[in-house]
Amino acid sequence: MNELMDTGVEFPPSKKLPTKKEWDAVCGEHVTMGADRVGVWLVDSLKIRIPIHKVTIYHSGLNGVVMRVSQTTGEVLDEKLETSIRSEVDGVRTAFTVSKESLDGKRTGTFLTILINAKMLGRGYFDGITMETIQTIYAYIMELNVASFTYEDFMDGECVDVDVRKDFQCADLPMGDVFTRLKKNYIHRDKMDTGVLTFRTGKRDTGIQFNKRTTTSFLTSPFMKIYNKYADAMDSKHYEFFKHHGITVPHDLWRVEYTIKNKKHLKHVGMGNRLRDVLSTPQDVLDGGMEQITTALFNPRQRTCERLESLDIPPRDKMMVNALATIADCGKSIQDAKNQILGGLTGYNRTKNSKYLNTLHESYLRPIERFNAYEQTDKILDVIGYRF
Repeated sequence: MNELMDTGVEFPPSKKLPTKKEWDAVCGEHVTMGADRVGVWLVDSLKIRIPIHKVTIYHSGLNGVVMRVSQTTGEVLDEKLETSIRSEVDGVRTAFTVSKESLDGKRTGTFLTILINAKMLGRGYFDGITMETIQTIYAYIMELNVASFTYEDFMDGECVDVDVRKDFQCADLPMGDVFTRLKKNYIHRDKMDTGVLTFRTGKRDTGIQFNKRTTTSFLTSPFMKIYNKYADAMDSKHYEFFKHHGITVPHDLWRVEYTIKNKKHLKHVGMGNRLRDVLSTPQDVLDGGMEQITTALFNPRQRTCERLESLDIPPRDKMMVNALATIADCGKSIQDAKNQILGGLTGYNRTKNSKYLNTLHESYLRPIERFNAYEQTDKILDVIGYRF
């Protein structure tokens, strides 16, 4: 999902996009591709920098001198070092940059920076960038014949702009409620590069983004995006890749992603900045990184409390049903409401009363439309990492 730098290199125009009927011939409602990686945090893309003295440059476009010459006199008017190139092969975009960067705030060093992404895995795209797939990505980069370096130097490279994603499946209707809740609870800040952007495909809500990807204010205004992967695959930037590799995408596949911007942000999450460190990060650390994002972006989950409709509830149960409904109406999940009521009960007393609350929930609250909707949206918010 990273945007590639504009180096002036021209590419063929995008082919005509398919109609929905044509696309549904290979993707659609009954497709299961990618479903085995649902619910798992994976690295989708990152930038890696390798010291230039460890790199052999093959492509003339890197470190080549570009001159501007007068057509009249032949005089060289100016010259500059060409430091960036990009390639696009079968919908996979790769960027290479040579630049001087800070080492410790006092010294600088020259590095080759490469944008790598999960599309380099071809049909293994949904597997993400992991310790198991990184050799395939290394081989892909070597085959481009732009530059070479050892696998060890590659794994020891320093990472920035790490995009972390999790796929999940959900119907459109609950996702609309999720977007409404997120927008309502978003903490608006009077700063550059902040705000909410929503995406629509026809009449469908297909995505929502909080703050710009370029933001470095990860403590207060981090980037986060949720979008429908099916709609994303039909976009002109991505369609050629999915078509070429025969990758099918379910209608109900959604993706949430966040970006870890730099070394300081990696440390804040609890990750090292070397490629081998990033790819060895356990799930709970990546999940914790998302919780940091949602804590910075949103107020605690809340809803407008509503009066419970008059139900034929026995007097002995009514007080407890009202308690469950009130807590749920004010933003807690049904399970949180049960836990709050059970308080410090333990052992047999907790088990017995938990069963009692479950019975009340199933009998009186679940049949009510708004409580059923609460459960659907709460589950998705939990998956996303918005749990407070």
